[in-house]
Amino acid sequence: MIKFLSRTFLLSLLLLTHSFPLSAQPSTIPSSQTSPPNIQTQQIQNQLIKIIVNDMPNDKGRFAIETIQGNPSTTNDDHQSLIYGRPIPWTSYSTLLIDEQPFVFGNPSEKLKKRSKHPFKYLPITHQSKHSQEIISHANTTSINISQSLSFFQNPFTRLKDAVLISYTVTNTDHIPHQVGLRIMLDTMLGKNDGSPFRIGEHAHTNEITYSQSELQDYWQTFDQLSSPNIIAQGLLHLPEKGILKPDELTLSNWGSLVDAPWEFKYKKGRPFIRTGENEADTAIALRWDPQTILPKETRTFKTVYGLGGITLQAGELSLGISAPSEISVTHDPFLIMAYISNTSQLDAPNTKVTLQLPAGIQVLSGKQTQTIKSLPKGQTIQVPLIVQPNSKTRAKTTHIKLMVQSQLLENNQLKRPLSILPSQPLESQLTITPISSTHYQANLILKNPSQFNTKPLTATLKTPPPLKIAAFDLAQKNIQAIPANGQKELNWVFSATNNPSTSKNIRCEITSQKTQIQAVHATFPSLPNTPYFESRRHQKPIKKGDLFFTSISLKNAFKTTSLTGHIQYDPTHLKLTRISPEPWLYTSKQTPHIITQPGSISLQQLSIPKSSELLPLIKCHFKALKEGPTYVKIRSSDIPELSHHIIVTKEKPNSSHSGGPL
Repeated sequence: MIKFLSRTFLLSLLLLTHSFPLSAQPSTIPSSQTSPPNIQTQQIQNQLIKIIVNDMPNDKGRFAIETIQGNPSTTNDDHQSLIYGRPIPWTSYSTLLIDEQPFVFGNPSEKLKKRSKHPFKYLPITHQSKHSQEIISHANTTSINISQSLSFFQNPFTRLKDAVLISYTVTNTDHIPHQVGLRIMLDTMLGKNDGSPFRIGEHAHTNEITYSQSELQDYWQTFDQLSSPNIIAQGLLHLPEKGILKPDELTLSNWGSLVDAPWEFKYKKGRPFIRTGENEADTAIALRWDPQTILPKETRTFKTVYGLGGITLQAGELSLGISAPSEISVTHDPFLIMAYISNTSQLDAPNTKVTLQLPAGIQVLSGKQTQTIKSLPKGQTIQVPLIVQPNSKTRAKTTHIKLMVQSQLLENNQLKRPLSILPSQPLESQLTITPISSTHYQANLILKNPSQFNTKPLTATLKTPPPLKIAAFDLAQKNIQAIPANGQKELNWVFSATNNPSTSKNIRCEITSQKTQIQAVHATFPSLPNTPYFESRRHQKPIKKGDLFFTSISLKNAFKTTSLTGHIQYDPTHLKLTRISPEPWLYTSKQTPHIITQPGSISLQQLSIPKSSELLPLIKCHFKALKEGPTYVKIRSSDIPELSHHIIVTKEKPNSSHSGGPL
C-alpha cells in the first residue's frame, strides 16, 4: 500500500506544481515535467530515453528509466516509464552478496525501513558523477570497491541508443580472496501498465516464475497488446560481444515479495503478480549472479541491458510481430528469432499455419519453422521462438526474415523483418621478434579484431625453421577462446637458436578459425648478434696511494630484458668507495633504488633494460686508493661472463695496468 500511496501523492504533487491544465494522456507530458527541476536527481537523456539516478541523502544511487520520444514511429510510448521512479527513484535496487552477507547498493532507505520492518545493510555512495552518456555511482567496503554505471546502449534490434546498459564493477582491494555475487531487482512498469506479461521463449508469464541460466533465452520482452502496443520493453541477457552474459537465475514476481528480501525471498511458483493486500498487478524482475571467488586485485563485472524492444509489427485479424537482431556476421553465434501471432478478431481461429522463412545459409538449431496451431482463441497471443545460426554457405547480403500465417477462417497475413548479414573482417596482426638472452628469443603476436562482433575461437601456430627451435617449456600451437569486438589479444613464444644462422630466417605464424581461411603473418629473424659481456674502463693515469679515480662499467651487446642482476665487488681494505654515478637512463627509468651499496660490493638488482643496444653504459664507481699493492674491481652475473679489472696502487709511478675490455 505504501508504494501505491506514494504514486498517488506524487501525481497530486505534479498537478499542484503546474498551474496550467495537463492532458489526461501521459504521452503528451513534456520531458521537463516528468521530474521537476527542484528534485535532487542526476539525469541524462537523448532523444529516445532518459536515465534518472537518485542524488538525495536517502536512497542515493537508486535509478529509474523513462522514454522521451521512445520508438520514433509512434507517439504511444512518448514520456513513459520503463522502471518506476517518478519523480524520485527508490523502488529498484541492487544487492551485493559479499562473503554471504547481503548489502543493498546505495544509501539507506527510510521507505524500505518503514515497509520491511527489518534492518538492511547498505553500501552508501561515496561519489556520484554525471557524464554526457553515463552516470556512475561509487561505493566500497574495507576490502571491496563497487561502481554502478548506467549508460546509453545501442540496441542491436533497432540500431538506436534506446536502451540502458546496467553495469556493476567489483574490485577486490584486499590481500585475501572474497566471495561476491549480485542481484539486480527492477521495478518494471510500462507507462501506466504495471501488469503486462513477461515474454520468454514460448511463454507469456503473468504469474511468479524462476528461470535457471540453462533455461533462459538471449532476451525477454514485455508489451500489453501486439496490434497496437502502448510500449514495448526488452531486456538483453546474452550479448557476448558486449560482455553481457546470462545471469545464473532470473525471477519474475510481484514487487512486494522481491523488495522485502535483498537476496533470498519466499518463492512461490504460480503466485500472481499482485502484492499482498492489493488488487492490481505490480511486476518486478530479479537477475541474480551467484557468488564467485574474486582474488586479490582482481575485478568482476556484471552487465545487463534494459530498454525499448525491437519488434517489427503488422496489424490484421491475425496481427504479427518479429523480433531479431538487425544485423549479424557470417560467423555469428546462434541467435534467437521470436515470432508473435495475435488473434485480434472476434472469432477463434482454427488450424492456423505459421511459417518462418529464413534467408539462405541460416540454419535452424532449435524450434520449428512451420507449425499448425489447432486453435488460436480470440484475444490470445502465441510466441514461436526459433534459435538459428549462419552455416558455412552464408554470404554477406541484405535480406529479411519472413513470417507468414494462413487461416481457414481469418484473413492471411505476412510480415518481413530486414536482416543485414555482414562479411567477416580479417584480423589485424603483427609479429615481432625480440632477443631475451644470448641464445633465446621471444616472438610476440598481436591480433586485433576490427569487427563489431566477437571472433570464433582461434588457433595460432608458430613455424620456426631450423636451427630455430621452440623452447622445451613452450608450445608451438596456442589457442584463444575469442577476441572481443574491437578488442585485441597478445600471444608470446620463446624459442632458441643454438647455432648462428648464416642468413636471415623467415618466421611464420598461422592463425586459423572455424569457417575462415588460414591467415598468416611473417617476421624476419636476423642473424644472431654477438654474446653480451661486461666492459670496464678507467682513466689511464697511474694510481698512487691517496689518489681518487673511477671505474666505468658498461654492457656490450645488451639484450632487452627485465631481470639483469649483477654484483660489483672490490677489496675495501685497499679501496674506499666515495660515490657512485648511475647512467642517466637509470634515473629517467626510476631504477636507481635497484642499486644497493655495501662495504666491498655494489649490487645491481633486476634492472630492466629498455631496448637492445651494442653498448649500454651502466655505472661509474668512484674510489680512493687506501694503500699500495695489487687490488681489483670485479663484476659478475649468472648469465654473463665475469669481468675482473686488476689495479696496482704504488708509491712510485707504476707500469700501465689493464684498462678493461672483453674477457
